[in-house]
Amino acid sequence: MIHFLLRRSFEYTVDEFLAHAGSHIAERCRVLTFEDAFCTTYFTSGLFLFTDMERLAGTERMLALQLYDRLAAQPDVALLNHPTRTLLRYDLLRRLEVRGINNFKARRIDPVELDELTFPLFLRREDNHSGPITPLILSRKELAAQVIRLRLSGYDLNKVIAIEFLESADAEGIYSKYGAYIVGDRVLPRHLRFGRDWMVKGEGQPDSRHLAQEMAYIDENPHAEIIKTIADEARVGYGRIDYSMVGGRMQVWEINTNPHIETARRKKDPNVQGVRIKRENEFFSAFSDLLMSLDTAPDRTFSIEAVSSTPIPPPRVPLDMVDRSRLQARFARLPYETQMRSARWLRLLGGRA
Repeated sequence: MIHFLLRRSFEYTVDEFLAHAGSHIAERCRVLTFEDAFCTTYFTSGLFLFTDMERLAGTERMLALQLYDRLAAQPDVALLNHPTRTLLRYDLLRRLEVRGINNFKARRIDPVELDELTFPLFLRREDNHSGPITPLILSRKELAAQVIRLRLSGYDLNKVIAIEFLESADAEGIYSKYGAYIVGDRVLPRHLRFGRDWMVKGEGQPDSRHLAQEMAYIDENPHAEIIKTIADEARVGYGRIDYSMVGGRMQVWEINTNPHIETARRKKDPNVQGVRIKRENEFFSAFSDLLMSLDTAPDRTFSIEAVSSTPIPPPRVPLDMVDRSRLQARFARLPYETQMRSARWLRLLGGRA
């Protein structure tokens, strides 16, 4: 049995895959929220994927650690990702900076640390995947104003980090973002996305040249070895790494331990759609086979002491402050000013996630 452990409200990241492309392995998979797992005493042996650690509060992460240790003590149990040893976004970016892999810096919202950064930069939460929460900031005066705005809006500044902007556009002003899945000791290239916005989130309509580049990336998997090295150092056994290539060097934006295993959006060009469907089917086949190859234990039900006797409530936060759903993922793709106007209306209406 393959167990996906994640935060409640984020089951869609796996459910969509199991309902469609992964339906042939769905009976061997279980999506289990941490909120339920902490109070559970009976489990089935197999592979446990610990995800969403950045979305756990400190006490919840300690509960996840207890759960991990109790599962690890059982025979016929394999585990990927560690609740406290797997590097989350901030620690990963700092490690890659020290290693000389990343050419940009990330710092916490602290006067001393911020003095180490150069402009332009942007702010984002370290515990979600919605992207920046500010436009590019060009000066210390703008930075101070944005920090005040976030504080007045109710953001927890302890979870906000400042990241230097690294220009990664090509000569034509096109930005690109690579995405590859890490599953055990394997790397599966998933996509290469392009856009004219420096924050490449969704999929644009690729021209023939960009489509050819994406297909070559998927065929050749050219960065597999360095990705494996980074994953080993970050202690990530399951997730998706997002990165760009700047001057022939990899620049890592993040490793998402609970990536949305989604199908590509339908393209208007039937030729593009046909190529995408073929490669997508190949990816999902390889992804499913790889997961199943890691589930080698015979099914056995066992009991452990529950790590918590009290159900963990989901966090209640304003909708514009954390990516709680697919609606929020779409919201994050809107232009910054549109997000801010929508956020003001939500606050006036008392909108809560």
